[in-house]
Amino acid sequence: MPFGFSPRLLAFRDMLDLINKSKPMQTFENSEHENSSSFQQWISGQDGCKHFLRSWIAQSERAVLVYLHGIEGHSLWIGETAAFLQQQGISVHAMDRRGSGMSKESRGDLTDYKLLMDDCETVLQSLHAKSRKAPLFLMANCWGAKVAALLCSRNHKISSMLSGLILSSPAITVKVDLPLSKKVLIALRFFTGNLTPIEIPLNPEDFTDNPHYLDFIRRDELRLMEATSRFFVNSQILTFLSSRSASQIDIPTLIVQAGTDSIVEHEGVKKWFNRLSSADKELRIFEGIYHSLDFHDAPTEYRNVLLNWLNRQISNDANGSPRPLSGGQGQP
Repeated sequence: MPFGFSPRLLAFRDMLDLINKSKPMQTFENSEHENSSSFQQWISGQDGCKHFLRSWIAQSERAVLVYLHGIEGHSLWIGETAAFLQQQGISVHAMDRRGSGMSKESRGDLTDYKLLMDDCETVLQSLHAKSRKAPLFLMANCWGAKVAALLCSRNHKISSMLSGLILSSPAITVKVDLPLSKKVLIALRFFTGNLTPIEIPLNPEDFTDNPHYLDFIRRDELRLMEATSRFFVNSQILTFLSSRSASQIDIPTLIVQAGTDSIVEHEGVKKWFNRLSSADKELRIFEGIYHSLDFHDAPTEYRNVLLNWLNRQISNDANGSPRPLSGGQGQP
């Protein structure tokens, strides 16, 4: 998520390009069943980095959904919603971002945002090849929405594979910021190559007010609470690029936004939504619910909105229905 750095940091993007030189062939490794509902596998990225993928496979698969988690989360944070969608014939695949969750990479580090884009491409292309008859959707929560927005831009090769995009409380515009002293510290560590992690300015209470899920977050050993200076720099680059990407997105798009959100800035999300080029777009705001819609004690409405939207897109895909030429719906 952004923490108020100047967009001039884009000038450093070319410096980061030097990091990403070696790209061996990516491969899916042998799967290991986790439990009766989901299983896990490791994926080799284009640079050889090992990434963890948790999958909920529907028995009668009607669609495939790939999920990108937020800044502190990991693949299990979507678990209950994924199990619900699985029962409705929608397979869900959630990848742990490099440096997060179970993925085998320096924790809290991101040398170049383009490596993360490559990681997502690897998963999407592999799943598209394996499930060509089922429509493919991309869903992203919070920080992950920045990456998803860029992947879905019409000039990106991934966009043509997708039947739709879902963004959950997207951290493209946010309320959270770092104090000036931390920004200076990040800049100093970035230019000196110091990888000592810096605390991410979020608390469990920012995600939910549900005691059960608050306890889960506090006890979660895989939750990411610190990140390196170059992670923050790459995060700001992603913020700058994704905030300007709306006009380049023309695939069907659903935004589900928590109404009581101390992380995401609502008005910014609405403005970004209005700039989407997609004629088939919908914005739903869930009043009284905290940032993580998946951690609410009464998730029925939220899950039904997801399912109904996916069902409509699956039906349109099956019938070969053309996308609307104009329109889009949303809440003011």
